[in-house]
Amino acid sequence: MRFEDLIDFPTRTLLDVYGKLEVALDTPVLDYLKSQAASKKYKQTPDIHRWKTDMSKDKISEIQKNCEEVLKKAGYTLMK
Repeated sequence: MRFEDLIDFPTRTLLDVYGKLEVALDTPVLDYLKSQAASKKYKQTPDIHRWKTDMSKDKISEIQKNCEEVLKKAGYTLMK
């Protein structure tokens, strides 16, 4: 599970996690997710994708080189 997916798509991501754990996602949890997704506080989450424009290409390349295996296992697509 990627953090970005949990923030961008909380219900879908947690459904996937619960499914992999073979645990039912019950109504109170779904209701909570829906209420949080609709709240102003949730919509004010800092831009988690900002690093793509704020970080230099050299720095991104360095991080990807040092963490390539972990990034791929976590489902990240490496930038070119």
